[in-house]
Amino acid sequence: RPSETDVAQAFYRRPEDAQDDADRSTTVEIGGGESESTTVALSVTSDEGFASQFRFDPVFSPQEFELADLEIRCRWSAG
Repeated sequence: RPSETDVAQAFYRRPEDAQDDADRSTTVEIGGGESESTTVALSVTSDEGFASQFRFDPVFSPQEFELADLEIRCRWSAG
């Protein structure tokens, strides 16, 4: 939970990608303040598959934040 309203961003790479690219990312606005923790879910899709690393930026602007848990799941579909 960030102290101010902000944006969380998750980046993914395809197997052939050498670096992160905003075109291969997704964002979600997250609320700030003194409220209890909030669950944030981001979903990314790639027809080419994924490389073995992801990048998650929990906030965009410099500020204090608390990250209680992070879970990444891969759902594979054969067509």
